[in-house]
Amino acid sequence: MAQIKHLLVLAIVLCGHLVFSQKDRYMVFFSDKEGVSFSIDQPEAFLSERAISRRSRMGIAITEKDLPVNATYVAGVRSTGAQVYYTSRWFNAALVQMTNDELIQVTQLAYVDSVEYIAKGERLSDARVATANVAEFKAPSRVTSTTRAQLGLIGADEMHAEGYKGEGMIIAVFDDGFMGVNEYEPFEHIFTEDRLLGTKDFISNSGNVFQFDDHGSAVLSCIASSYGEDVSGTAPNASFLLCVTEDIKSEYRIEEYNWLLAAEYADSAGADVINGSLGYSTFSDKTMNYNYQDMNGKVTVVSQAAEMAVERGIIVVVSAGNEGNGSWKYVTSPADAPGVLAVGSVNPDGSRSSFSSVGPTSDGRVKPDVMAMGAFTTIFYVSGDDGVISTGNGTSFASPQIAGYAAGIWQANPGWSNQEVIEAIKKSANKAFAPDSLYGYGIPHYPIAVTDTTFKVYPNPFRDNIITINFGNLEFDNKVEISLYDIQGRELYVREISTKALPRKLEIEVNNLRSGTYFLSLRSRKFKKTVQLKKI
Repeated sequence: MAQIKHLLVLAIVLCGHLVFSQKDRYMVFFSDKEGVSFSIDQPEAFLSERAISRRSRMGIAITEKDLPVNATYVAGVRSTGAQVYYTSRWFNAALVQMTNDELIQVTQLAYVDSVEYIAKGERLSDARVATANVAEFKAPSRVTSTTRAQLGLIGADEMHAEGYKGEGMIIAVFDDGFMGVNEYEPFEHIFTEDRLLGTKDFISNSGNVFQFDDHGSAVLSCIASSYGEDVSGTAPNASFLLCVTEDIKSEYRIEEYNWLLAAEYADSAGADVINGSLGYSTFSDKTMNYNYQDMNGKVTVVSQAAEMAVERGIIVVVSAGNEGNGSWKYVTSPADAPGVLAVGSVNPDGSRSSFSSVGPTSDGRVKPDVMAMGAFTTIFYVSGDDGVISTGNGTSFASPQIAGYAAGIWQANPGWSNQEVIEAIKKSANKAFAPDSLYGYGIPHYPIAVTDTTFKVYPNPFRDNIITINFGNLEFDNKVEISLYDIQGRELYVREISTKALPRKLEIEVNNLRSGTYFLSLRSRKFKKTVQLKKI
């Protein structure tokens, strides 16, 4: 390793065109995690309770990869004068902005394994940009379309009718900026109900995500918008984490590392679903470009990051890409990652949009996974000084619909794992028995995705006093007993019903419950099932 470091330093010195006072951006990779002040036996020191619970529920172990990097190593990098902005637990690395002189010093540190150049110039700073606090949210200047078609195509309208709108789920959205989200009425409910749980600007470290661009706003609207009876996202009642990872000024590999850092942030905050309507194959620096052979889920940084998020129990939903009409034509990373749900675009009539990237991956796997309406999609965006609800095209808008849809499916089936949700979505699609490289498994549909012999209880979490039980196709002998218990085991509700009088759906009223965890039990002589509920 020492020889590699010396060769790197020599290469830098020989490159006379490099200006030593210019700062560029790098990833510095450390050799180990020895001496870190954290332990996998005490994960609460570096993971939220919700993140720990997600792993515990699915039997996912917390490993050394989850430990933060060695703070002494980070301090050593800083001692050279280099600016350290973020660290990566999963890659055991730090994102650093530094001059070439500082780079030489960093590469000579004993605990530095390697350094990768990832972007030209300075972009990160410690300066903060204030976030506007509007006195009153504004109505869009015009509304020219509705979300009825896009919701109906995947059955999200039926999902909403059954009470699943993402309550209690956390969705992280990675994009290039969220202009207007903190100003316009389609998103007002997120702020008034305190469901914006966190924001991060990874491209400039400004602290303000409501700037740069509105592509993220359009993407978010497909999940979160709520404006009258005719405009709704697929999970408008979810909670959100918003991260700026894409730099509209240039395209360098740093954006893949920004995605990684955002995924780690989302994981530690307890996110259930990540949506990334971003894809990577070519860059401003052509030496960073990938080729089709790299689209195997193992090569690109962003696909490795996405798979690590999946391994930690998160549903990762990404756009397949808009390369269908170009020379590339294939899905771009991270859509090639095995565990993610890559989403292509169809037209309102269900036919494939010509721009939608196709599969397979270079190692022969089916991609995209599923399709949603990405053509003539109703979105919110900023036009001049006005917010507008109109239509747009792109797999960028198909992906978030499925991200919100997945959150609703998971809300309906809280005992499922992330992969069980994904498999249910695939199996519900119209080409489930004959997937191909154009449509994947096809267009999913809600009623099929949640068809099960187990009963459903919704909404979950619940706010009001009414809980609905859908018994599905369960069969009972003689009678069934329904009981509700609190976490201490105290019985708060009990009812016994003859199977002859048992409806397919039953509403029960539970008054005066405090926020917290409860258990609904269903019993007959040969059947017993318990569901965990949350009151919020």
